[in-house]
Amino acid sequence: MIPANPQDYLHDADRRALRDLKRIPIFDKICSKFIQLFDEKIFGITDMASKIRLSEEQVPRIYNMLPGICEKLGIEKIPPLYLELNRDPNAYTYGDKKPSITVTSGLLECLTDEENLCGIGSRMRSHSLSTRSLPHYGSGNIKRRS
Repeated sequence: MIPANPQDYLHDADRRALRDLKRIPIFDKICSKFIQLFDEKIFGITDMASKIRLSEEQVPRIYNMLPGICEKLGIEKIPPLYLELNRDPNAYTYGDKKPSITVTSGLLECLTDEENLCGIGSRMRSHSLSTRSLPHYGSGNIKRRS
């Protein structure tokens, strides 16, 4: 299977935001350092302490969606997938060197398996797991906070 090109499914607004952010000198290095120092360490510890890491033995129905998504997106290393016990439907991903994905129990309860497949795929697609673009990560955080 030929993996999808991340540029093929990048929204025009994201494309413009990435272009603008790449014009800022050393922005990608600042994002990388920020992610390494804060997100990956803090969220990694939180993941291990308060979430369930899914696997072929732990909620395999959901975990087994991940390899196919990774193959279609051209992601060689399957990232950790966590379940957060939270009634609010949500899915998110973060990280640079050690990216991971979290889905909430609320999301799994209110969506069908096919919809969950799309939700997990969307999280992977929209983040650096597929684009490996730190400015993309930064633009998402800037939009959420503004």
